[in-house]
Amino acid sequence: MSEAVPSRRRFPPWAPPALAATLIVTLITLAVLLAGGGPGASPTQEAEALIQAGRIDEGEALLHSAVAADPSDADALVLLAGLALWRGDRGESEELLERAIAAEPDHATALNNLGNLLVSEARFEEARPLLERCVVVTADSGEDAETHALAWISLARAREALGDLEGADEAWQQAADLNPGNLQVYHAAGVYAMSRERWGVAIRIFEHLATRQPNQAVHHHNLAAALIGAGRGAEAIEPLSRMLELEPNNTDVIFRLATLQHDQGNLEESLALCERLLELEPDNERARDLLLLSRPRTIHLN
Repeated sequence: MSEAVPSRRRFPPWAPPALAATLIVTLITLAVLLAGGGPGASPTQEAEALIQAGRIDEGEALLHSAVAADPSDADALVLLAGLALWRGDRGESEELLERAIAAEPDHATALNNLGNLLVSEARFEEARPLLERCVVVTADSGEDAETHALAWISLARAREALGDLEGADEAWQQAADLNPGNLQVYHAAGVYAMSRERWGVAIRIFEHLATRQPNQAVHHHNLAAALIGAGRGAEAIEPLSRMLELEPNNTDVIFRLATLQHDQGNLEESLALCERLLELEPDNERARDLLLLSRPRTIHLN
């Protein structure tokens, strides 16, 4: 069991689609948007306060008492589901979340958490209606803004897996727009946009990431790839040059940049890059061929 106490403000750690075939949810949200425990707090609010203080057994006992007194207490059921998952009991967590939704069909956190749980198990057909309901329920709620954003991410994954690529496009766009501060999510949305050749979206996302994390070579690489895909090769020279500053011996980047410079008619720059590449890889035939093309030709007049 993890030593960290589940937090009602902690959301699942995501594995971007670029790095994993499925989203991995190791901890389902415990956020039920309660006012903290204190004078006049409900038993569920008091239980949450105990859990946050590390007194998990006491909090869990109080939650069970709350559910015994009111089986329709959806907030208590969601918190118990979170604790069940934290302990590794996915079956119990799913059952408790289903009970919460049966008691309160529009409970945003219950919809989001059950949808996430099903996505993590590749049960996309079951997850999709829950997540679609969640984004509707939370659309105009400032309190549920984080849940709303995360539901779009899982919905994008579910739609993509079910072959609804237009629906996935919409969901990834929403996820990117709602999560500009979550760079992992933003990166995942950009990679997905490139896979669908939605170059404008990808360019916007990777420009943002390259600005936010200028020393991450992958963002400059992806921005260049998106620009090239959009037919804007001349503009790709700048991010590739920046990437080469970060990875000066990256021979693939050197060759790509040399090719772009040649294509733009910048033969001196292309020649210098080819010579640099051949110093690193003397047997690189592609670089040797490009070097010959980049060398200025002498015209003999009779």
